[in-house]
Amino acid sequence: MKLVAAASAAMLAGMLAGCATIDGLIAYHQLGCELSTAKQVPPGRLDVVGNVPVLHVYGTPAEMGKQYGTVLGRALRAESRCIHDFLPGRAVNGFLTYANAHEVDLPAEVREELKAMSEASGVKYEELVALNIVPKVACSALAVWDPAHDSTPATTPAAPVTQPTGGLIMGRNADYYSFGFKDRGSLLVVRHPPAESGKQAIVCVSFLGMVGGFTGMNEKGVAFANMLVFNGPPGAMAGPGTGAVTIQLAMRIAAEKSATVDDMAKTLQGQTHLIPMLVMLADERRAEVLELGPDGSRERTSDNGILAASNYFRTEMALKPVDCPRFASLMESAAHAAAEHGKPEMSLAEMEAAVRKAAIMPLSLQAIILEPQARRMHVSINRSPAAAGPYTTFDLRELMSK
Repeated sequence: MKLVAAASAAMLAGMLAGCATIDGLIAYHQLGCELSTAKQVPPGRLDVVGNVPVLHVYGTPAEMGKQYGTVLGRALRAESRCIHDFLPGRAVNGFLTYANAHEVDLPAEVREELKAMSEASGVKYEELVALNIVPKVACSALAVWDPAHDSTPATTPAAPVTQPTGGLIMGRNADYYSFGFKDRGSLLVVRHPPAESGKQAIVCVSFLGMVGGFTGMNEKGVAFANMLVFNGPPGAMAGPGTGAVTIQLAMRIAAEKSATVDDMAKTLQGQTHLIPMLVMLADERRAEVLELGPDGSRERTSDNGILAASNYFRTEMALKPVDCPRFASLMESAAHAAAEHGKPEMSLAEMEAAVRKAAIMPLSLQAIILEPQARRMHVSINRSPAAAGPYTTFDLRELMSK
């Protein structure tokens, strides 16, 4: 955890020092242009919906990496120039050293994907590894559902935002230092694996260069989001050679082979994680929170259809109990909505308000609301603060069928 704090401080200091050169500023402008311009290099392509870039990649991990690096090569090179120009060299070298030590633990298919992305984009492989190992985000999440509700697949149009969705709804904040990238760098990545692979198609809300995501949903309606842990056991970071991977990769890998919350929970509990982590999972029927640590895991769920999480373990996994105002805010918003509707339900507008109220506004980079039953995702990214909206709505069945 000390490394995360030190890295954050170093990156922020670099940005505030105003050390960018003309080349860095040009690269920063180019990054924004590249992520706001649709392009195709079949079969991969980038669509732009409002201010949300949507990247589609197809095939094996190596094929996806090649398409990612080809379609977004100019954007990846601009991002690399920004990182080297905006951040102190000592910080960049520290990130690369840390990532290089843990590269051995990346699954073979992730290494294949990143190597193909590197070759296609011209960005060094070790830099892409660092992008996929170093970043961490501080977040919060809320799920609300009626345990008595019969969850049959929804095919009807979305309900008015002021009316309850009729199914489970999950909202989440991704709060972290933007380092000047508040309005660029976030994107949706739609992964289309080959049918014979047995993997699920996935939509990940991600950052440029990442092959996983901190938030997402697969074609079976299993939604996921993670939260960094601030009250886990000290010295709990896994060392190199332990097989530990960062959570954005662990969740993507688990979601690719999960049809239910139970499936994904079992897979995540069987993995080794780089640092203590919280994950909220939800499907059409229920939600649960996993507390993942070096010495095992715990599950939290709810009998009354209201479940929240922020950045703190709340079972015996916690080093010490912590009262978190963001957790309390989410629970209060859900309880108020349940009282209004006479059962645990929330409308889209109510969830938007709950997410906005619980966000760390200066650090709000991504805000996402997920409806697993309807396979819908409402996304606010590339604006500051993201939790203030407005949201762009995506039909995930449509995205994953393309």
